[in-house]
Amino acid sequence: MDFLTKKTKVNEGEVPQYYVQNNHSAIIKPEVFDMVQQKIRVYKWVQEREQLQEEMNVVSELIHQCIRENTRVAQDQGEYQKKYDALVRRYDTAKDRLDEADSIINQKQARKAEIELFLSELDKLGIFCVCECRRQNSL
Repeated sequence: MDFLTKKTKVNEGEVPQYYVQNNHSAIIKPEVFDMVQQKIRVYKWVQEREQLQEEMNVVSELIHQCIRENTRVAQDQGEYQKKYDALVRRYDTAKDRLDEADSIINQKQARKAEIELFLSELDKLGIFCVCECRRQNSL
C-alpha cells in the first residue's frame, strides 16, 4: 500500500509471500469454529428450502392462472401447451431441489441427534464432560 495515495496493489510475485500456520493461539477454538461453520451450512440449506417453497407456491399459482386463462380465452393450444409445460418443468425442478434440501437437512439433524446422544452416554459414564461443549454451543 502506498502510504501517500492509499492505493493498494495485489502482489503478483514482486515480493515473496508466506503462509504461516499455528503461529499464535487461536481466538476461537477450532472445535467451536467447526461447529459454527456446520450451523451456518445447515442455516443456508434451511434458507434455500424456504426460498424453494416460495418458488413452488408462485409457480403453482402461475399454472392455475394459465389453466384459468385457457378455459376463458380462445388461444393457440400449441402455445398454451408450451407455456404450461415450461411452468410444470419449473415447478418440478424446484420440487426436486426442495426434496434434496429436505433430505440434507434431515440427515444433518439426525447426525446431530446421534452425536448428542453419544456425548450424553459418555457423560453418564464419566468419560467426557458435555457441560463445557453445550455452554460453548449456546454462544
